[in-house]
Amino acid sequence: MTERLPDGRFKPGTSGNPNGRPKSATTELRRQLAEHGPALASKAVEMALAGDAQALRICLDRISPSLKPQPAPIHVDLDGAEGLAGVSRRLVDSAAAGEIPADVAAQLVGALGQVARITEIDELERRLAALEESANGVANPPTAWPPWIPDSHSHAKQPTSFSSASTATSTTP
Repeated sequence: MTERLPDGRFKPGTSGNPNGRPKSATTELRRQLAEHGPALASKAVEMALAGDAQALRICLDRISPSLKPQPAPIHVDLDGAEGLAGVSRRLVDSAAAGEIPADVAAQLVGALGQVARITEIDELERRLAALEESANGVANPPTAWPPWIPDSHSHAKQPTSFSSASTATSTTP
């Protein structure tokens, strides 16, 4: 039996599978495949040409991958008056009616969400630039702060806390 530490792990240098596959087995297999690969490929092609269906399938799978279905192109008008939310609703309705595949509708709605985020960021950047420009063009900036807001030019004191003694009424008999 293999020796273990109190927490159940194997002691350093102890294998959990002492009789397992030798480390060199995979390396040896790769070496042989590299050495005999061209001959094996030629034999597979020869067998496929002779009518061996399994060899033919292996050869064809390696030559060209399986074709994946491609949906027909879908035109989406983003410049319409209904906005991105309306376009998204139309896509979901089309998927529900079976006019377009649901996975395609989901991808398009996700893409519309990204367009909405990008549009929102562009709009925020434009608005921020306009605000900064208008702030830089202010002719009469404030020259005095209210007395409770300290600034670097004055040493105005902040309001002190209200004394409860001046507002409290005595209830002692």
